[in-house]
Amino acid sequence: MDEAEILGDRIGIMSQGKLVCLGSTEFLTHRFGTGAKITVDVGDKKALTSFIEQYKQETHQEITVINGEDAQNSKLDIIMPLAETQMQLAPILEQLAKKKEEYKITSTEISETTLEQVFI
Repeated sequence: MDEAEILGDRIGIMSQGKLVCLGSTEFLTHRFGTGAKITVDVGDKKALTSFIEQYKQETHQEITVINGEDAQNSKLDIIMPLAETQMQLAPILEQLAKKKEEYKITSTEISETTLEQVFI
């Protein structure tokens, strides 16, 4: 999928021998993607997870927290659906910045859904 994203102007997705969708990388990820993923490298995962759950209750947002896959087991992935992402990304990033010392946050990454995550 990475090669298709880099080299292709338009990408076709086939299923069971039939073309099911065709479009640019941006179109396909926006149309079928799940939204934004915030990856946080954190020292106190349990406390940050608890904070995110509380934030989710207060703001009524559909946020999912997943343990990230890394050797040190220090990453958390915060998944925000596309509808939530458009208006609500800044407030949660502000809260993470304020809690940086408390939860020992060393880095924060924001990424969009990749085609591989969408279709595989």
